[in-house]
Amino acid sequence: METQSTASAQRDRFRDPTALVNGTRGFLCAYAAVSAFLVWTHATEYRALVRGDAVALPPLWMIPIVLVVTLVTGVLVLTWTHRASCNIRALGATGLKFTPGWSVGWYFIPIANLWKPFQAMTETWRASVNPREWRRQAGSALLWCWWSFWILNFLVVNGVDLAGWTGDFVNDGNREVLESASDAISFGLRIPAALFLAAMIGRVHRMQMKHYTRQVAAGA
Repeated sequence: METQSTASAQRDRFRDPTALVNGTRGFLCAYAAVSAFLVWTHATEYRALVRGDAVALPPLWMIPIVLVVTLVTGVLVLTWTHRASCNIRALGATGLKFTPGWSVGWYFIPIANLWKPFQAMTETWRASVNPREWRRQAGSALLWCWWSFWILNFLVVNGVDLAGWTGDFVNDGNREVLESASDAISFGLRIPAALFLAAMIGRVHRMQMKHYTRQVAAGA
């Protein structure tokens, strides 16, 4: 649990995340576009495999684009997550369960990353609605939509891996067909997940900036 600090000290620590928010949302939209391309690629591969046709390889120039967009998007989302968690403290939220570091760190802890990042993001949302009375605030449908699509993606990917290694797919040659279909579905699920996250980031940003502007005006 965290100790109470003065309002002026909290405002001094607030960092305007506008540029970070714009960059993160822009790359999330780019990630959604890249995912749409990968849906088309894997769906085409799936149809070719089912028909027994030769599988056309994706253009080589797309590979570095996919890698860069994916990496930069991930870094920006985690950076924003840390910044947003810091800013709710600067706005006066106390008694928070998730530190800025662990709001990011839980994404890298197996099993726990199935629910802890969602809980941390929910706490950030509630404290952004009302930093002083955040315990009384509800979450948002945006949070549930974002995390539901992300968990569905996780289940599809890991479910297919499990089926492929424990079933008959490895032996009868159906594994490639199954993986192509699951990849198309997986990237399809990532599109709404990315867009819901972009919308959520925008809402959190607007709420935090509104509180900060009011606090600065009150202090002046």
